[in-house]
Amino acid sequence: MTKELLTELNEHLLLLADDLAKLAEQNTPAKEEAKPAATDKPAEPVVTLEEVRTVLSELSKAGNRNEVKALLEKHGVKKLSDVKPEEYGTLKKEAEELSHA
Repeated sequence: MTKELLTELNEHLLLLADDLAKLAEQNTPAKEEAKPAATDKPAEPVVTLEEVRTVLSELSKAGNRNEVKALLEKHGVKKLSDVKPEEYGTLKKEAEELSHA
């Protein structure tokens, strides 16, 4: 393995570790939250962190690392695990648009 590949692998492992820590925090029992009121509109599919990570990883592997960093910075973060869950859908859509460009 080249040094560049090992460095990239290390970055991905660090991101994965951060995300696992966040998932562990999210899965701890919390006080019961109020359920949102039902609406007539069908709910939009919930985009998960894993889905966003997959799209960004594919972009990165395709040589678009700078674009991935720019997307994260656009959302005010330096790493994926800092993106707010409510922004996952938007971030995924933006990343998919880049991958199809």
